[in-house]
Amino acid sequence: MADGSIPYWNPFLETLPREKLVQIELKNFRAILQTESGVFCG
Repeated sequence: MADGSIPYWNPFLETLPREKLVQIELKNFRAILQTESGVFCG
């Protein structure tokens, strides 16, 4: 989009099987935990 906003519909994420979506969300959550709090989730 030209105004820099993120589109609501993301065909990649919206069509993934639930198991794959959970894996991606967990990976992102762990990365946030590591950077924000210094907690290592390995």
